[in-house]
Amino acid sequence: KLILKEGANPFIDPSRKCSIHIKDKLHNELNKLVNQGVLRKVKEHTDWCSSLAFSTKKDGSLQICLDPQKLNASLKRCPHKIPTLEELNPKFANAKVFSKLDAKARYWSIHLDEESHILTTFRTPFGRYCWRRLPFGLSVSQDLFQAKMDQILEGLHGVISIADDVAVCGVDEEDHDRNLISLMERATETGLVFNSEKCIIKQQSISFFGNL
Repeated sequence: KLILKEGANPFIDPSRKCSIHIKDKLHNELNKLVNQGVLRKVKEHTDWCSSLAFSTKKDGSLQICLDPQKLNASLKRCPHKIPTLEELNPKFANAKVFSKLDAKARYWSIHLDEESHILTTFRTPFGRYCWRRLPFGLSVSQDLFQAKMDQILEGLHGVISIADDVAVCGVDEEDHDRNLISLMERATETGLVFNSEKCIIKQQSISFFGNL
């Protein structure tokens, strides 16, 4: 849920021009995100409306966002503490087998409530859209994502998360495998999906935020 600061004022940003050679690609990406349940078309009146922002990925596809400057100024942050390396070290004590997994889609795995949808409305050449999932670029996105990951992984032995990286460890292969299976079961229950191309499984050491 996105929480507004007391006294935050609504705003409507002007529409930004989009070059002709990008329009078709932009429209296709918007339609794809609507079909995936990440965005929805906005037909109702809203007092909040940001400008469109996007970047081109290495493969030529577009990454769509909203210009977050004014919305960020209106959002109240609820900082969620990220563990330090000093706090992590004891959790890896005596571990000999490690895996590292990457949470797929990161912020888009977080569903926003209906009230928050409207706050994320943005203009495009094809009308207004809003985010049904947590968008990139918001000042609160990292805090909300880390809090959600900690909630999902709570109670799991040998499993640690920082941002979208999840480490699994065990004192031996059997212990590691038991912890990894528990993580996979929890992921299935909660809808957490990992990027198979970035997963590193059963190693004697891994790089985890400069550690291990």
